[in-house]
Amino acid sequence: MNRRKWLDIVFHITGCICFLMLPFLFAPDAEWETWVHSPPGKGDLVSGVLLIGFFYLNYYKLIPVFYFKGRKWMYF
Repeated sequence: MNRRKWLDIVFHITGCICFLMLPFLFAPDAEWETWVHSPPGKGDLVSGVLLIGFFYLNYYKLIPVFYFKGRKWMYF
């Protein structure tokens, strides 16, 4: 892989980690141990992972197959 691909991968991983950390960073007086093991913390983590999965499904599969090939009505 060339350098540009590696930078893209690093930026995507860094962005995903930052996105998953947002609920913890903005929670008042949150501690890592209690946040990770609490039901709301687990729910935030699961929903964040599902949103990231939905983003990459759109980014790599649905948009190139439907949107860019002129089948915008099927995409929407």
